[in-house]
Amino acid sequence: MHYRFNPRSVSSTTRLRMTIGLLAILAIPQFGCFHERSFTLDLNRIEYVSDARTVGPRNAREWTRLVHERLEHLLPYEDRQTPALLTESLLDANGKPIDVLKYFKKNKAYLHTFIGNLSGISQTAQVTGNSHCMDEPAPPWDGFEDIWIPISDKLELSARVGWARHDGRIMDTDCIILLPGLLGDNMRKRAKDIGQLLVEAGHHVVSLEFRGHGRTEARYANIAYNFGTIEAGDLVTVAEWLESQSHVTATGIVSFSWSANLSLLAAWENTRADDHPSVSPRFKPFLRPRAKKIYFESGIFAISPVLDLEHIVDSLDSTWSISQNPVLNAVQCTINRRAERHGYTSVNGSLRRLIECEFARTALTYPGAIEDGFDYLRFLPYKGRPSGHKMQDAKVPILILHSASDPLAYAQEIADFFGEISNPNVAGIVLKGGGHDGFAAHSKRYFYSLMLNFFHPDYGARQARQRTTIVETGSHENDTQLISDAPASSGQTGRK
Repeated sequence: MHYRFNPRSVSSTTRLRMTIGLLAILAIPQFGCFHERSFTLDLNRIEYVSDARTVGPRNAREWTRLVHERLEHLLPYEDRQTPALLTESLLDANGKPIDVLKYFKKNKAYLHTFIGNLSGISQTAQVTGNSHCMDEPAPPWDGFEDIWIPISDKLELSARVGWARHDGRIMDTDCIILLPGLLGDNMRKRAKDIGQLLVEAGHHVVSLEFRGHGRTEARYANIAYNFGTIEAGDLVTVAEWLESQSHVTATGIVSFSWSANLSLLAAWENTRADDHPSVSPRFKPFLRPRAKKIYFESGIFAISPVLDLEHIVDSLDSTWSISQNPVLNAVQCTINRRAERHGYTSVNGSLRRLIECEFARTALTYPGAIEDGFDYLRFLPYKGRPSGHKMQDAKVPILILHSASDPLAYAQEIADFFGEISNPNVAGIVLKGGGHDGFAAHSKRYFYSLMLNFFHPDYGARQARQRTTIVETGSHENDTQLISDAPASSGQTGRK
């Protein structure tokens, strides 16, 4: 159901305030508040929480609580007045999800409007762009080179790699994989900003373009995008290839929005049981062979995941104007550009229709393939269909960062998500501000400090995770065996 504003239902005072707000909105674009921007930060302004090593948190949730408490002062004043919700505080004493928007005094009916959520929409816009690099590469990034990563004998993925160096020599260190948002590529300024900061901090970085994205699409125009059903396995293959390189000690992921979902799926796909109920027997033959090693041990930093995907798909079956819902309108513009590029008909901003068109270009054309695909992708129950509790199987540290001002993926989804899983390797933070993906615009010192602490080799989340190895048992409820509570230091050197 769509919310439609009725001007007669509000008081004259409210109408006056809305008029003033609209005038302000019309003036703001000239100052860049609704345009993609670059957010850089000097590495010397990063705050590291080195006592995480001595305090010794035992899992990702304890690590998150400790590090957030040390970094909280970096947040804007209004965020500190309404403290963030961390994993356990998203649930009540009975383990049920709390009302997140009520806690933050947010009204869901207005979150998608300029009047009700100006800052959230502005922060979202400042990290979102609409330019793409299918026809020509993105402008060069200092210290990075373009490479191709093999997936199969018929496909390589376009990527940008930056090698961390010490005294001019490539270091032995972890490699962080950067992922774009929905149908994005390396034209995004945030990928460049984050990639260069991570390299400066002592990590190798690969900024990836999925099949059907960027230069990958330009080279392999006949290979369609499967919206994560196949690409989650591609991510495992990328990690496998990276960890075969001589200077890469482990891999991790930084991901935004829809790619945050894919990073979570990749962690699950890497270690799930072979008979997991979310994998249809008809669908299983299309997946990559199961890995026998755990990848992404550096951790997965998932920003603003779209956990309630299918309800968003439902919403996009209707057409939205920019005045009704600027965020869904922007998504539909992205969908329509994709449809026009490939000659898809009758899309009209429908993500469901776009998925159907993309699947029709792949081997996933059997009756019920899309329904099987949604079962594979689902993180929250939908119309009686279960989520599969996928993150209960995750064996690497995962931190989900979300915002109560997100105008696309409402923060209640995060509480509902944690209401279904008890895995201590998976942690969450919901801030008052930040919009959808817009944490660099909201508070870049907090955002970048949290990220670099998360991946730090000596006192990052990987030192606190409950470490396991894959042991197939034929049951998705008991497919691993505990080895130890804390891995040894990775031995990285040359870090600032």
